[in-house]
Amino acid sequence: MTGWLFVAPALFGFLTFFLAPTIRAFYIGLTEWTLLSPAQFFGLDNYRLLLTDRAFLDSIVVTAKYVLYNVPTQLVLAMILALLLDRFGRSVALSCSRGPGRSLCNNPR
Repeated sequence: MTGWLFVAPALFGFLTFFLAPTIRAFYIGLTEWTLLSPAQFFGLDNYRLLLTDRAFLDSIVVTAKYVLYNVPTQLVLAMILALLLDRFGRSVALSCSRGPGRSLCNNPR
């Protein structure tokens, strides 16, 4: 029982802010709804139209290319920057221990 009480806030947040809106959005996707009239059930026709739309498929290809190029590039640049900062931090560690350099290194004592 204690374990469920520990997990309850996260489970509540997941159900409230992720799962319920996802299910609601899928249901709305199955309808034709203008917000001014009652929703009419369309079934999977909206999704069939979406998957045959050339502009949507082009946007999926563009997004995939962006992810495949951008994520590895950012990862490599972040690792290089982290390594440079790590080496730079070691080299200025002695000069940051005294004097006005301490405020530049954010090393309060």
